[in-house]
Amino acid sequence: MIKFTVVDAATGRALERKSVSSPDLIRAQVPYGAFFVLGHMPEGPTPVANSPNEDGIDPIADEAGNPVPVPVAAVKAECRRRIEQRYPQHKQLLIARAPTSPACIAMWAFIDMMTAASNRIEQMAPIPHDFRKNRYWLGEGK
Repeated sequence: MIKFTVVDAATGRALERKSVSSPDLIRAQVPYGAFFVLGHMPEGPTPVANSPNEDGIDPIADEAGNPVPVPVAAVKAECRRRIEQRYPQHKQLLIARAPTSPACIAMWAFIDMMTAASNRIEQMAPIPHDFRKNRYWLGEGK
């Protein structure tokens, strides 16, 4: 059996633990807006002692309270969330029908900016637990 944890992409918190017999079955068990991490992590909010984040999102932690490294999948999910928040898929399809329009050019510039930010964050070692903050995505001051 392959054990994995479903994690909410918006909050980074473990939602539930699951097991499947084949890796091919994992994706079907993960709802939209979530990602999975192999292995079982604690469910629900798991605050880490003496290290609250300014945005109110606690890092994922193990039973002993030690921070678990942020998976690259969490960064990719945040990138997708930010793009779809500004340009839902139906809007992307409508705008893309006029590829030379100012709206389409602006949309692709935003998508490129988010993708570049995601790539920068994914290269960090370790990925910071507060990677969802705008300073990493929009180049705001620290």
